[in-house]
Amino acid sequence: MKDAQIISDNISHSNENERAEELAAKVNYLFDTFKKKDGKKYQKTEVETATKGKVDQPWLSKIVKARISRPDLQTLEALTDFFQVDVSFWFKSLDDWKEQLEKERQLEKEAEENAQQIATMAHRLPPDSQKVVLDLMNSLEERLMSVPATERVRNFRERHKNDSLANDAQ
Repeated sequence: MKDAQIISDNISHSNENERAEELAAKVNYLFDTFKKKDGKKYQKTEVETATKGKVDQPWLSKIVKARISRPDLQTLEALTDFFQVDVSFWFKSLDDWKEQLEKERQLEKEAEENAQQIATMAHRLPPDSQKVVLDLMNSLEERLMSVPATERVRNFRERHKNDSLANDAQ
């Protein structure tokens, strides 16, 4: 009976340590990834000030040192708001989150490149052709706006997923 209790305590302790390590890795990732405009990392005291004390510096220090395995909801909400990440960040593995973020950054880069290409090509057209392109774009925008946002996002993601699968197959 004692052996079973010792094993149970060790498993429980191990799970708590793993949870604390995962939380620390996520919070450290936020500090390493989301920086101030000048490129410097946020200080824990800055987070405390910005969250109006919802996340104080000593508590945050314990989190990043993997001494806390179960933060309260207020702490997670405050960190989510401060670093402007989706709440799903806390429920995914860090590797999955990094992969998702990289895909989103790639999509943003592609969108910017496409917009530049459209602008460059439209600039070369005569004014009457530019008007036709502008009318087509306005019509497309109206059509897209008539579809609920969630459906537009779902359709976009589905198209992108299909594009990714096709590229992977090549």
